[in-house]
Amino acid sequence: MTVSYTKDFSEQSYFRIWKLFRRYRGSLIKATLKDYLLYLTLYFFLSSIYRFALTHEQKRTFESISLYFSYNANSTIVIFVLGFYVSIVYTRWWSWYQSMPWPQQVGLMINGNIQGEDDRSRLIRKTMIRYVNLAYVMTMSRLSSRVKTRFPTLQHLVTAGLLQKEEMAILEDLEGKTPATYWVPIIWCTAVATLAFNEKRIISAANGHQLVISQLEDYRAHCCKVIQWGWINFPLMYTQVATLAVYTYILASVLGNQWLDPALKYPNHRVDMYFPFHSSLMFFIFMGLLRAAFAMINPFGEDDEDFEINNIIDHNFQSSYLMVGEVHDQHPELVQDFYWNRRIPPSLPHTAESEAIHEYTAPEKGSIEGVGMNNGKEFSARGSVLKRMRFSKKEEIPRFPANISGTNDTSILSFLKTTSFSRNPSILARRNQNLNQIHKTMLPVKEPTNTLTLAGNYQKSFHSRSSKSKPEPNPQDNASRKRTDEYADPGRQLPASLPGTPSIARPEFRAYKSEEGAPDIAEVEEENQEEETQEDKNPEPDAISIVFDERFLRAAIKEDVNQHNI
Repeated sequence: MTVSYTKDFSEQSYFRIWKLFRRYRGSLIKATLKDYLLYLTLYFFLSSIYRFALTHEQKRTFESISLYFSYNANSTIVIFVLGFYVSIVYTRWWSWYQSMPWPQQVGLMINGNIQGEDDRSRLIRKTMIRYVNLAYVMTMSRLSSRVKTRFPTLQHLVTAGLLQKEEMAILEDLEGKTPATYWVPIIWCTAVATLAFNEKRIISAANGHQLVISQLEDYRAHCCKVIQWGWINFPLMYTQVATLAVYTYILASVLGNQWLDPALKYPNHRVDMYFPFHSSLMFFIFMGLLRAAFAMINPFGEDDEDFEINNIIDHNFQSSYLMVGEVHDQHPELVQDFYWNRRIPPSLPHTAESEAIHEYTAPEKGSIEGVGMNNGKEFSARGSVLKRMRFSKKEEIPRFPANISGTNDTSILSFLKTTSFSRNPSILARRNQNLNQIHKTMLPVKEPTNTLTLAGNYQKSFHSRSSKSKPEPNPQDNASRKRTDEYADPGRQLPASLPGTPSIARPEFRAYKSEEGAPDIAEVEEENQEEETQEDKNPEPDAISIVFDERFLRAAIKEDVNQHNI
C-alpha cells in the first residue's frame, strides 16, 4: 500500500521534518537496514583484524591497501550513474500510472447516453459496465501479483460475479487461439452498445453511439498500453551497471575508509574515531536511491510503495455500478438557492478557526503588482508618444517601400525624389547632417569607383540657404566641384556596379549647377517650419547636385532608417 505522508507537510516546521524519520513502513531504514548491518559487520571485522591480529609489517601492507582504495573509490561516477538511473526509472513509473484505465470514465459515458428506467435499459447498462470491470480485472491480473493471487483463474471471476459460465467457455476457447483475451469483454461491450442504439435507447441526436464507442476504444487503448509498459522492461544492462556501481563503491569504502594509525600521519588520518560516520552517510544515500529505483521498476508488486490495485478495483467496481444503477438519471429538485437574488455573491463563510488563520490575497495577482510606476505622466525623449504626434500632424512618417533593396539605386533615388522629406524638419535636419558629413569627407580622386547624382527635395533647402549668404570658396572644394561637373555630364556613361552586387540599369540624371558651401542645420529647420504655415508659391529653383560615392548614400539612408524607424 502506498505510504501517504503529505499531510505532515501541511505546515513547514523544523520538527515536522524529523517526524518523517519516525515512520518505519516504506522508510529508508526499512529498505536498507539489512544491508547496513552487513556493512557494519564487515567494517568492524576488518578493523579488528588491523588493530589486534596483524604484525607491524602486515599493518603497513594493510595501510597501503586501504590508502589505495581510498584514493580510487570515486563517488562522482556513482552519483552520475545512479542519478540518471533513478530519474529514468521514476519517469517510467509515473507514466505507467497515468496509463492505467479507469472504468469510471466509461460508466459516466454510459450513464449519460443510454436512457431508460425499464428493466431492459438497466440490463444493458449494467451488462456493459460489468464487461468494462471484467476487462480491467483481466488486464491487472497480467501485471499485479496481488490481483493474480486474488483471481488466479477464470472460475474465480465467475464466483466473484464478473463472468458468466457461458462467457467463461468462450474465453477458454479463445485462449488456445490468442495469447491474450483481456480485450474480448470490450468487444462484447461495443456489441451491446450497438444493440442499444438499434433499440433506440441511445440519444442519436447527440451522436451518443459514437461517443460510447470512442470511449470504449480509448479504454481498450489504455489497457493495452499498461500491459505494454509491463512487457517492455527497463534495459537490464543499465540496472546491472547501477547496481554494480553502488555495491562496488560500498565494498571499496569498507577498506578505503578504515581509520588508520594517527601516529603515521597519513592524509585525512590524524585522529582515530573507530566508527565510520561519513561512510555510513554515503551508504544510506547511495543504497537508499538504489532501493527506491528497485521499488519503482515494478509498481504492481508487493512492496510498501507499490500501487494498491485491489483497492482500486473495488473502488472502480462500486462507483461505476452506482453510475449506471442507483444514481442514473437522478438529481435533486431544482430550487432557488441562497444566492439566487445576488448578482455577485459574497465570499463563502469561515469558521472561527479558519477566520483566525485566513489571509486575503488576490487570486490573479501579477508578478509586478504594486511596483511603483510613473502613472504615464512622463515619456522618454526618444520614441515617445509626443514625438510621434509631432511627426503625424500634417503627414505620416515616410517609409521605404518593400521593394527597395540595398543595391537598387534607381528605386532609392526615385523614392527620395517623390517622398516629402523636406516637409519634416527633424528628418530633413538629419538628412542634411549626413550630407554635410559626406560633403566634408569627399576628396578628389583620379577615377571614382561609382558615382551617383542625388536630386530631389533636398535641393530646395540647399538653394534657399546658399542664396542668402555665400561663404568664401575653398580651393579644395573648387577642385571637387570640377570633378563633379565632369562626371555629372549626362553624356558620360556611369561606371559599373560595385563588386559583388548585381548589375542594374543606371538612370540618366540632369546636370545641375553646384553652389558653394553647405547649409546650417538649425537655419534649415527654422526655414522649413515657416514653410509649414504658408504655401510656397515660388517656382522651383535651380537645384544643386552633389556627387558622392554610392557607399556613403547607402550608409546615410541606413542610419536614418534605424534612427527614425521608417
